[in-house]
Amino acid sequence: MYKSIIWSETRRVSNPKIRFEVQGTNGRKENNMIYGKEITYSQLCKEMKETPQQNGKGRQNQLKKWNRQYDIEKVGRGKYIVKREWSENEKIEVKDSENYSKYIRAILLKFIANSPDLTTIYTYRDFREHLSMVNAHYFPVKYNREKIDIKLPFNFTQDEEELKSDWFNIADAHDKYIINYSLAKLKEDGLLSSCEECYVFYKKVVENKKVCIIKRVCTKEEKATIDQIKLDFIKSKGVKTFRDIFLMGPIVLNEYYSQINDYVYKLGFDRYAKAFSITRPIHLKRVANYFAPKFNKMQVNRYLDSRRFKTIPPFFHEQMTEKLIKIEDK
Repeated sequence: MYKSIIWSETRRVSNPKIRFEVQGTNGRKENNMIYGKEITYSQLCKEMKETPQQNGKGRQNQLKKWNRQYDIEKVGRGKYIVKREWSENEKIEVKDSENYSKYIRAILLKFIANSPDLTTIYTYRDFREHLSMVNAHYFPVKYNREKIDIKLPFNFTQDEEELKSDWFNIADAHDKYIINYSLAKLKEDGLLSSCEECYVFYKKVVENKKVCIIKRVCTKEEKATIDQIKLDFIKSKGVKTFRDIFLMGPIVLNEYYSQINDYVYKLGFDRYAKAFSITRPIHLKRVANYFAPKFNKMQVNRYLDSRRFKTIPPFFHEQMTEKLIKIEDK
């Protein structure tokens, strides 16, 4: 038995009975709300006892507010189905999820605003370390420059190194998704002038008996070549996305990266990293100074609640999260 990481947190709650009743019933009315029936936006406003909004932004804000209380599915242009009311625990979870996303965008904005240059290159690692999404041990352990001690049950038979690899793959995908989403939202809101994906190449050189890292941003042609290598490999396996490659297991995944790395080596570099070329408005520094949230505790809770890690044994996931994500209070 191992002690879990304890935070004040809300676990995901599902109620199969309620979900079954909603799916099997058309037009059931409960607490003056019609559930399970397709209705128009005007009818939805009537159910919610609110005035219909004439512009798209107003409707979006209304729907966002209603979605905090109800499970609402959009089924067509101006058509909706109210499936059920969220439980109290689920309402808290929805609110926490919104706060998580807002915190990410706020910290990203401040980080980008503090750049001395209008256009700067950022890698995922830059973002994850600065946003306190991971602690100082995460990358050294990931790249085998530092050891981590995980306590295993006596009769545990799974391969520990394979589990670690799976955990890191899921953690990387988890954080990359929210970073991409947040950057897209900031650009949509006009707070970033440009956000373009690129690659950065690295190589180690020895100068005056000191190891230095040389890096440069790839050209458009080099990026196109790497993207084509990825696409060709995915097609060669008869699948459609990188996620499909990931699900095929570590051997296929290593083969995928090996083909890309072979091209990078031919260019005279040791490795590459996906990055973003971001141009910020001149006035962004003044705007972003209003944001200064503390985020790591929310990140830990997010990891512990995430369904992405359902394939990882809970005792293993909790220890990895505590040792590689949690940042101790100073």
